[in-house]
Amino acid sequence: MEEEGEECTGFAMWEEDMLLYWVRQAMAADGLVKDRKYHLRTYKKCCVGNKLVDYIMKENKCNRVEAVQFAELLTEKCLLEHVTQDHPFHDDKLFYRFLLPEDAILKVSYTIPLICTNQDHTRP
Repeated sequence: MEEEGEECTGFAMWEEDMLLYWVRQAMAADGLVKDRKYHLRTYKKCCVGNKLVDYIMKENKCNRVEAVQFAELLTEKCLLEHVTQDHPFHDDKLFYRFLLPEDAILKVSYTIPLICTNQDHTRP
């Protein structure tokens, strides 16, 4: 059991690929990510901070403090941000959006070499 004030470091050891996989799973979770309205404005594809903490607790089998630390890690890794970028992560009714870096999505395309078999680049 952790001492009072001791920080959980278990999630900090996760590699970026594991975090990206987790984010993709969370984005696909039923009802977690959806369009939400606040003060006559619609925020597309976002989640509520306290609902995200509940989801993290359920999926990762951890306590609330550890779940908040995990959400903060996602924020530090630029995988989660407040919809208006006004707040760090809070276990509250604030809206947050998951972010997926382009290089993670396009990683496969960079590993496939482009080979031109026709040296003069004309059509046969």
